[in-house]
Amino acid sequence: MSKTHDNLVVVRAGPSSLHPGWLRERGRRRNFDLHVTAFHPDAPAVEGAGTFRTEVPGSKVKGYRDFLRTRARDVRQYRAIALIDDDIDSDADALSDCFDIGERYGLQVWQPSLTWDSYLSYAVFLQNRRFRLRFVNFIEMMCPFFTAGALAGAGPLFASGRETGIDLAWCRQFDAPLRKCAVVDAVAVRHTRRVGTTKTAHGFAADERYDDEIARVLQALGITFRGAVAYAGVARGGGAVSTRAGVVMRSLHVAAALRRSPMPKGMLLRFLTDHWRHTLFRPLNLARVDLSRLERAVTP
Repeated sequence: MSKTHDNLVVVRAGPSSLHPGWLRERGRRRNFDLHVTAFHPDAPAVEGAGTFRTEVPGSKVKGYRDFLRTRARDVRQYRAIALIDDDIDSDADALSDCFDIGERYGLQVWQPSLTWDSYLSYAVFLQNRRFRLRFVNFIEMMCPFFTAGALAGAGPLFASGRETGIDLAWCRQFDAPLRKCAVVDAVAVRHTRRVGTTKTAHGFAADERYDDEIARVLQALGITFRGAVAYAGVARGGGAVSTRAGVVMRSLHVAAALRRSPMPKGMLLRFLTDHWRHTLFRPLNLARVDLSRLERAVTP
């Protein structure tokens, strides 16, 4: 594996993976290599400089764990690494821009926003066109971007093999955590698959709830999570937005996503009101945590 770019995208790919579209250049040259870690032999093939493939069967997080262990030396070559689900619709320009913005603003963990016609679990990640980016206390597992150092710091979370909940902790590895993690509104990708449809493929029983495993992860780490909070940001024109109230006032227009969302309107409305309420009132929960506690914990 010989790198051709400074950044790396890794995908756990199945037969319907959308990753070939991530190499499509619309107006700029991509700035990342793509490594396909296929959990199914029929995952789409890609060819060309800076594209690689490894067969890594099994569930998502365990597959990332195995890849990060066996390819540790290769991964350390890169400045930043993104772990992107195979149902994300995007292209080379958007992903390259997201890498560039993360470097420009000194981010450690970040993600692109989601288009208004995406499936989602947290409304905080819907694209807000009044911001370039918003600083948040949580980056979800769908398409996180890490600096090489932040990914190494999150290593114990992946090593634990837990298939959900670890994303609630990887923003809690920093002594000075403020403005290290952000959702990038200048870049939006589309999440095309309904949340939870691949649960059994990730090792969960049909009647097993994600929330139960999340509770076990939080307990093992000795932390609480009271909700996703966007506590500050950089406005579209470049000015700083430094208060939670300012973020909420600039976020109310996102309610227009109700007209475009594929999700039930009642569900999305609840997610939106949770987002505004949490941003105004919930604690950040960003104090540093010893992430190795999860790796040491005995799996129930």
